[in-house]
Amino acid sequence: MKRENGKPQLRIMIYTRQMHHIIKYSSIVLCCVAITIGAAAVPDVTRMWFTPPVIPLDFTGSISFEATVTESPTSVMFEYNGVDRVMYDDGTHGDLVPADGTWTTIFQANEILTKLTPSRVYRPFIGYCKPGGGSRYSIFAEIWTPDIGIVDVRPLSTNAQETDYLVNFKATKSQLMSFSASYWANQFYSVCEDSFDFIQFVHIAGKRGNRYHSIVKNSVQGIGLNIYDNSATFGSSGRLKGYTVYPLSNLFDCGVRNFNHEIGHQWINFLSGTPFSSGISHWPKGDVAINIMGFSLQGGAGGRYYYTFTPDGQGGFHVGTGNGTNSHSFNNMELYLMGLVPAAEVGTFFVLKNQNLNLTVGQTLQFSDITLVTVDDVISAKGVRTPASANAQSTFRCATVVLSEQLLDVHAVSFYDWFARRAEAKQQLSYASGFATGTSNPFYVATGARAVMFSKIANETPTLNISWLANDQFSLSFLGKLGIQYQPQVSSNLVTWVNMGPPVLAPLIQPSGDNPVSVTVTTSPGMSTGFWRVECAY
Repeated sequence: MKRENGKPQLRIMIYTRQMHHIIKYSSIVLCCVAITIGAAAVPDVTRMWFTPPVIPLDFTGSISFEATVTESPTSVMFEYNGVDRVMYDDGTHGDLVPADGTWTTIFQANEILTKLTPSRVYRPFIGYCKPGGGSRYSIFAEIWTPDIGIVDVRPLSTNAQETDYLVNFKATKSQLMSFSASYWANQFYSVCEDSFDFIQFVHIAGKRGNRYHSIVKNSVQGIGLNIYDNSATFGSSGRLKGYTVYPLSNLFDCGVRNFNHEIGHQWINFLSGTPFSSGISHWPKGDVAINIMGFSLQGGAGGRYYYTFTPDGQGGFHVGTGNGTNSHSFNNMELYLMGLVPAAEVGTFFVLKNQNLNLTVGQTLQFSDITLVTVDDVISAKGVRTPASANAQSTFRCATVVLSEQLLDVHAVSFYDWFARRAEAKQQLSYASGFATGTSNPFYVATGARAVMFSKIANETPTLNISWLANDQFSLSFLGKLGIQYQPQVSSNLVTWVNMGPPVLAPLIQPSGDNPVSVTVTTSPGMSTGFWRVECAY
């Protein structure tokens, strides 16, 4: 290092490099929406879509709705504003191919756009698709507005494009109807680094079905699962824990209960040999089921147990109406299994002895109606949760992959990018999911500020600022995000990098925003040129 006028003259260069991470897959599939199976074959809608799939608010053209229907019904209707309008499969009225099982009706833009209200969060209810002799299917449109904004879309190839928060791949109809998570995970890793815990697969005009979570890797003891790792099948080297599939794009929203519910299935519920076993893979009926993970319906799908339970002073409970605070938050048994609270913080829960009992608000459950369950019952059957909360992971990262028959336009990409970003929210959000609307807790809030979820695919690249201090020292300062570890590094040649002390964390000042981070650097004697950077570890 040279000195002039008694002051150190050091050439300082700031070098920023993105850091990526890892992902993987498994064979345990957890479904969370009920399916009704009829005894006789009746017409069924196997896929359905609007063109364009996401409708800009200023769109003025015609909009087609198409539905592929089984069993060759003689007619299909679309109920709009209580009036049936005919859908066509004869090559007329907008139908592209006659007698191919795909039925079409045409809307004018204003018929769709005027349905949007603030409570619908860009996904208004339009009406019902009704195959003759079959059920009726609720139809929701997706609408882009200027409030969502336009994001930067970068081409990756002729069949792929990306934003900071998602990758969009072109998929064939066959690939959408016969989805292979391992294939598309490998495609994702061919363009992105292995730096994520979870992948969300969103299908545009996919096979109608339930959202579900599949576990790829489990390294946690004490939750009822074996230790295993299938990540290599999916192109990951061990980071990937699981993936969630959204066959219906209008149910995709990373800021709401459904997202948290599916992520929760990474750890919940596999507690055979305990009073919770009758509810696997959700909870059995009881006060343990009033939160995010809910209870298991017949067939294993998940349902909301929308009650409150107030002790009656005699060992029983008064049954009250449920509330959103409970249904959009994890309880402490769930948080324990997720590794976010110690066993000592888990209270006593109960399950109904008679799982066929249907409760009514106002009734009183007697002590003889319930079985009390504690964390000690879980530990006795499955062992202590390892790693425990003091050492368990609390910062997670998810990626979003959108599959569509054509690469999406900028409005549609921006639309799904907006819903992917919501995983990172630190405050309650308005939501619409199916017919349900209201306020929901994103992951950070649902865990009681115990865990952070990042959904950004592009890595953070903080801008470094320099301030000279005394004694050949200077300060590197930047804005950091809660949950990310920042590792300062130094190099003299941009080839070999050396860590400068331990990683640093952003202080918890503003959970919902960026917080100031400062690192003091002492220059090495004789160094004339130095390069500094900060690596981000999620």
